[in-house]
Amino acid sequence: MNKPFTSESWDDINGIEIRSFEGLGPDKQLEIAYSVAAYTQARAATEKIVPVEPENILERQLARVAFKYDTLIGYVGASEPQPHQEFDMTRVGTLCVWPEYRGQNIGPRMLEDLTSAIRRRSQLAYAFCNPCSIRTFKGSHYVEAQPGELPAGSASPYGNQAMIANKAPHSTMRVRQLP
Repeated sequence: MNKPFTSESWDDINGIEIRSFEGLGPDKQLEIAYSVAAYTQARAATEKIVPVEPENILERQLARVAFKYDTLIGYVGASEPQPHQEFDMTRVGTLCVWPEYRGQNIGPRMLEDLTSAIRRRSQLAYAFCNPCSIRTFKGSHYVEAQPGELPAGSASPYGNQAMIANKAPHSTMRVRQLP
């Protein structure tokens, strides 16, 4: 019997699970924070990933992690919201899937689950996408951000593409058509 997708388990056959970072114990969170920091620091120059410190990971309001049989294979997190115009906006970042697990729909699953959680809080998600992640964000209904759409001071140190979630969490938000 096929199980429906849930954010806690979506691929029983391959042992892959997407979990809420907030639901993990403090020791596991710290272990993940150090692993993700090491991953980003090792790939900052080659993949235009913004290097983060463990403290950055632990400060995120929401995050999703991917495991294969309890081994960490991916991460994406969201910062605390910032007010901007009539919205609270939340920056999504540090989307990473370990190279040997790419192409298995793990990044999109984590991103879509996290974006849904952000919307449930009536917040609007945005991101700065490196060349490796633009396709994942576009496939998850993010569009290029226009001037003035992001909170003041929002920028990427690498000049990465600014993207904004296209689907509105409630009816007062403007929705742009995908190209």
